[in-house]
Parts: sequence; C-alpha cells; structure tokens
Amino acid sequence: MKTHLCFSITVVLLLVGCGDKSGQTASGTNSATSDSVASAPADYLRAVVKDERDAVKTIDTTSLDKAISILEHWNKYKVQLVKADNASASAADSSANP
Repeated sequence: MKTHLCFSITVVLLLVGCGDKSGQTASGTNSATSDSVASAPADYLRAVVKDERDAVKTIDTTSLDKAISILEHWNKYKVQLVKADNASASAADSSANP
C-alpha cells in the first residue's frame, strides 16, 4: 500500500513538474539559437565595442579621481607651506628684535 502511494505521488510530481512549460521553453530556445547563429559576429562586435567604451569610461573616471585627489592634497600642502613660512618669519622677527 505504501509503495503504491509513494509511486503515485512520484508520478504526480513528475507530471506537474514536466508540464507544457518545458516544451515551450525548448521551442523558444531553438528559434533563438538559429537567429543568434546568423547574428553572432555582429553581436560579438557590439559586445567588444561596448566593453571598450566601458573600459574607456572607467579609465577616464579613474584619471579624474586621481587628478582631483592630487589637487586636494596640493591645496592642503600649500596651506601647510604658508603656515610654515609665517611661523619661520615670526621666529626670525622675534630673534631679530631682542
């Protein structure tokens, strides 16, 4: 009795799991495959050009980020130089006027 119950549940699950959806997917895949074979070179070239554009954008963005970082550090460095010059000028004035 348990064997028949397990067997019937298995059959029902297989029938439900393997419905018409898998047949539609297979036929859709076959038609897409025949189209993609004909347009494969064009698709490949499109992908290469897109990847190249993305790489150039990434490099440009990285270069801009680096330039901005350099300018920020340069501005901080200029402020430190001015402070150091002012401090050395004040020290020189105080030592010259005893």
